[in-house]
Amino acid sequence: MQRLKPGAIPADVLKDTPAQKHRSMSVQHARLENLRAVVLELEAAGHASREAQAAFLGGAVTPRCLQAMLDGAHIHALFAGHLEFVLRKPRGWMSRCHEGDDIAERQRLESEAICERLGRFVVS
Repeated sequence: MQRLKPGAIPADVLKDTPAQKHRSMSVQHARLENLRAVVLELEAAGHASREAQAAFLGGAVTPRCLQAMLDGAHIHALFAGHLEFVLRKPRGWMSRCHEGDDIAERQRLESEAICERLGRFVVS
């Protein structure tokens, strides 16, 4: 039997169960999808650069950190909560999937953002 220092927690106790890992991954997936949707909305509203988007979100993250999250880095619960507050979304909105919530509007925003990006490269 292994002796532990007072207050130490065995490593096997700290490991996530498969159910905890799945829930954590699904929450991160929802946060990533929702963050991407928010960024598309910001782009459509004229906040095209990561700097402008980070500033609009209250400076809670740097533009580099925002880009890292969009690239798949961990989206912390504190940032998700801050985003919900800034955007006046209900608590927990960032951590839930909203697929099927007004899909047509989401597709329209994505199309507008893509057209805007492509329009910048069109030479007239």
